[in-house]
Amino acid sequence: MAEVEVKIPCHLRWRLIHVYDNTSSRKTTINRTVEVVNSNRIIGKDYTKAMNEYSREQAAKLDLNVSAIATWQTVSVTAPKGFEKSDMLKYFLSSLIDITREAEESWQQKDTHSVRIGPGDKLYFYQQMYSGPGMNFALDTISAVRVEKTAADDRNIDLTIRSRVVEFVEDFAVAYGHAPINAPDGCVRGVNRWSDDTYYGHGSKYVWLVPRYTHDTTKAATSFEVRIQADPMQGKDDVSRGTGSDYRYIVPGHDQGQTEKVVEVKLLRPDSEENVPITPERVKRLLGPRW
Repeated sequence: MAEVEVKIPCHLRWRLIHVYDNTSSRKTTINRTVEVVNSNRIIGKDYTKAMNEYSREQAAKLDLNVSAIATWQTVSVTAPKGFEKSDMLKYFLSSLIDITREAEESWQQKDTHSVRIGPGDKLYFYQQMYSGPGMNFALDTISAVRVEKTAADDRNIDLTIRSRVVEFVEDFAVAYGHAPINAPDGCVRGVNRWSDDTYYGHGSKYVWLVPRYTHDTTKAATSFEVRIQADPMQGKDDVSRGTGSDYRYIVPGHDQGQTEKVVEVKLLRPDSEENVPITPERVKRLLGPRW
């Protein structure tokens, strides 16, 4: 799958938290505790829009053989230069890898800092902010200074990401064979080392499903339906061919109002020995949280 490296413009600035003025005193030192809220907020639709636009532009510059309307996903994010040791920023940025267009993510944590203001002194207490398309981070970097900061202290710092074009499942081809060695590359795999043969346990024939992929979201499947019928279906491969039973077809659904498309398929079977039904909860447990 095609990958590109792109830079997304972001902005680093200082937000004034509090001003401590002790200029009226010539003898007294003031000790104060200031509360700072570290937080992140990511709006998926804004971030993914920008990421897709920059990725498509870079793919066109590199003359990659990728559709101009292809969807891209974030593979990795590199912390800006000078922030390699900022664990908080790296943690916030890592959230961009799994964020989806429909998702919004937010988090916050309160910290306290002690401030000492000497006689005749005045301190400006600042917190560093990092923002870009669909993201706004309040970092744990603080600064207590005697001179008020201005816009000249702000910086534009690009965020470097690596993105990959998303391949959606459009439909299935059906492959047939007489032995496991005939299994085609890229066929749907069984969960937990179960057989990839969709006809497993029902005879000597071997049948595999092979996904056909597309970059076009309008052609991407949003669901699949198993149809069992007495008559053949034109242009479709019969999953039960040669068994003497009814025709069986796997037919994709393309709901254009559904934003979540199929990107991966696994073969899941009921456990006949334990007679455990396949429920949504069991599917999630077997496949993991990413599903």
